[in-house]
Amino acid sequence: MDGVRPLLRRYHGRNVSEPLHSTRCPNRSDHQLDDGINPPYDLGPARFQRLHQTLLLCGCPFVALWGSKYLDISKPFSTFLADCQTGSLPNVSFIDPKFLDEDTGTSADDHPHADIRDGEQFLNQIYNAVRTSPNWSSTVLVINFDEWGGFYDHVPPPVRLPVPAIQAAVGDLDGRIGFRVPCVIISPFARHGYVAKEQYDHTSVLKMIEWRLGLAPLTERDRDANNLAEALNFAQPDFATDAYTVPSGYLSPPCLPSGTPAELEFNQLRTVASQLGFPGF
Repeated sequence: MDGVRPLLRRYHGRNVSEPLHSTRCPNRSDHQLDDGINPPYDLGPARFQRLHQTLLLCGCPFVALWGSKYLDISKPFSTFLADCQTGSLPNVSFIDPKFLDEDTGTSADDHPHADIRDGEQFLNQIYNAVRTSPNWSSTVLVINFDEWGGFYDHVPPPVRLPVPAIQAAVGDLDGRIGFRVPCVIISPFARHGYVAKEQYDHTSVLKMIEWRLGLAPLTERDRDANNLAEALNFAQPDFATDAYTVPSGYLSPPCLPSGTPAELEFNQLRTVASQLGFPGF
C-alpha cells in the first residue's frame, strides 16, 4: 500500500467558448503544488498531452486556461512513455487523448466523429506502457469518462443530500449526482472480475489521491466521497498481466476539413498554449 501511484485519465468539465477566458478555480494541482509534493517534476499531477504524429498537433492542453501556471508540469505523451519505461513516473499523472480534429474524425478518443478504435489503441498504448513499467507493482491505472455519452440509462441519477455548498452556489439544488459513467481500474491490487457496488463519482478519484498522499480535501464533495481505493485488494496483489491485440481504425478521409468553424475554439486555445510555451502544442 505504501507505493500506490494513481495514474489517472483526466476528465475535463469546462467548455471553451469565445472569447477565451482564463479561470481561477482551485483544483487538485493547486493543493499539491502548495503542499510541495515531490517538486519540481514529480509534484502531481504531471499532465501529459498526446502527440499523435508530426503532422498533427496534440489535443488542446486545457491547463492553458490557467495561463502558464501549470507549464512546468505539462509534458508531451512521449515523456510519459519514457517515464514508464525507466520507472520514473510521478506520483500522479493525468493523461488526455488527442481532442483536436474530433470534428474531422481523426482524433484519438471516443467522441463523435472519432473512430473509437483509435481511442482504444490509445488506451492500449497506455496500458502496455504501465504494465511493463518498473513502476507497475505500485501503480493504479484508472480509466474514466467525463460523461455518459447521451445514452439511455434505466437507473435514475442518485441523490446525495445535503447538497454541497459549492454545488448549490452554481444552481445545482436537487442533489442528483449524475448518470452512471464507465470506470475501469487496472492494477496489481484490482480484484479479478469484480464490479464494485458502492456509490462512487469522479471525486472518488480525488479522495483516493488525498488518502494516499495525505492531502486535505478540496471541497465537501471529495471530502464526503467514497474512496476509490476501497475497491482494491492490497492484501493479495497479482502482478501478472495480459497483452491485447486492438485493431486500428480505418484510414479514411476526414469527415470535415481540418480547421473548420467547429474547431475554432480549440485552435484558439492551441494558439494560446503555443504562445505560453507549452511543449509540442
